[in-house]
Amino acid sequence: MGKRLLEVKDLKTYFYKEDTIIKAVDGVNFHVDEKETLGLVGESGCGKSMTSLSILRLIPKPAGRIVSGEVLFEGQDLLKLSEKKMRDVRGEQISMILQDPMTSLNPVFKIGNQIGEAIATHKEGRKGTLTSKIIEILRLVRIPSPETRIDNYPHELSGGMKQRVVGAVAISCRPRLLIADEPTTSLDVTIQAQYLELLKDIQRELGMALIFITHDFGIVASICDRVAVMYAGKIMEIAPVRDIFHDPAHHYTASLLKAVPKLQKKVDHLVSIPGQPPRLDSLPAGCRFAARCESADKKCKTKEPPMQEVGKNHYAMCWHQLH
Repeated sequence: MGKRLLEVKDLKTYFYKEDTIIKAVDGVNFHVDEKETLGLVGESGCGKSMTSLSILRLIPKPAGRIVSGEVLFEGQDLLKLSEKKMRDVRGEQISMILQDPMTSLNPVFKIGNQIGEAIATHKEGRKGTLTSKIIEILRLVRIPSPETRIDNYPHELSGGMKQRVVGAVAISCRPRLLIADEPTTSLDVTIQAQYLELLKDIQRELGMALIFITHDFGIVASICDRVAVMYAGKIMEIAPVRDIFHDPAHHYTASLLKAVPKLQKKVDHLVSIPGQPPRLDSLPAGCRFAARCESADKKCKTKEPPMQEVGKNHYAMCWHQLH
């Protein structure tokens, strides 16, 4: 791909509750190149959203704490910046689309004001210039009649339009990196496809890199260049999207793919992964997927496997790789 934009090294984010330590993100490593799209997939509670919030240093306090690691953005460690300098990075350099537009937008402010607030925070300019920038951003996300829509309140928009407005807020300062946390969850299939196409167009136009968090492998196939598969606070496998689908190395990745329904095949019942993910406050000594893996042996249950290279740009954390 292009030049290295973001590199996350051994990131650990823990939550402290009385005598309990919840290891939400526990030694995560990955990178994102310029203009690249990295997919982050895995079951609910595996640490996807918490990883993205850690990058932006938006961990809920006082319980949450980034314990160790590095988040290098263009070579600068974001974890070492002052809060004032970090506020300059958020929105302008790295931005985020949150999951639910119903809760992301303030119901008592017009959408123009909400988009304008982000621009005014980072960019200087007169009121007339600000209005023209808001209209330009709304036009970029294909909101019809943006000149009049800037005076609408969120309740006057459809779900799909609200999601586009949330996207407009996120890209209003034209960031280098956009993190999209399951942005299509509340959309129906048709609107979802349109939104993904729109997101790809905006990425090309602005030259952004993208981290796309999702449960949907269909979305991964259509939008991502590489995929990182997370489980219980760790990345189990990371590889180009084609390798993940056609030649997965980790048993967890293979199990997830088997659970995806195949429209061309008639089946009596859908495949599911037996058992439950481990509790993040009492993690096993060995591989975190061992209790649910059919190929696990004594070594898997007692010793954690290292991340190993299994192919070109393909890495997996497994003692018994599929290839």
